[in-house]
Amino acid sequence: MPSRMSRAVPALAAALAFMLMGAVSLAAAGDGSPGHRGHHGHHGHHGHSWKHTSALDERWLTVHIQTNLFEIAGGNAAQAKATTAAVRDLGAELVRDHTAALAQAEAVAQKLHIPIPDRPSPLQEWAGRAVQQFSGAGFDRWFADLQVAGHEQAIVEATTEAERGCNHKVRALAKASLPILQRHLEHAQAVLAGLGG
Repeated sequence: MPSRMSRAVPALAAALAFMLMGAVSLAAAGDGSPGHRGHHGHHGHHGHSWKHTSALDERWLTVHIQTNLFEIAGGNAAQAKATTAAVRDLGAELVRDHTAALAQAEAVAQKLHIPIPDRPSPLQEWAGRAVQQFSGAGFDRWFADLQVAGHEQAIVEATTEAERGCNHKVRALAKASLPILQRHLEHAQAVLAGLGG
């Protein structure tokens, strides 16, 4: 049976990932019904601007940008601190893919006149500092486990935006992010399993 400490790490990582992404769930819960906040769902007038966004669109895009920044920083930390090649490789993949996703998300936000965050959320910055306190095998396991939990939650949020968002550009961005997030999730799960997770 795993020790209490090894069992505690996944629980902490899952709780942290939920806190990091939980703000989007609040927006999704309050902005999913047709007609909410003045937008007419799929039956509205066809001439409305493609720049029209819902609260869900704006919240998801903002958090998506912050999360890309967070993942880039985390991937760089993994390449610098990890003790296993598998975790360093995961870090490199995160930096590569989230840098590309960040550029796409910032371009959409600029076109829609949505403010572009220049750093992760305060909670994400705290989480980054917390993970940095680990070293050796502890860092590797914490990092991989956080990536599993974080990407599971990110997939839920991107799916919600893809299905219920108002703006077609933001919805398309969320839909395009899903296979990448799924690939990261599977990679992180494999790394965690290799570490004895």
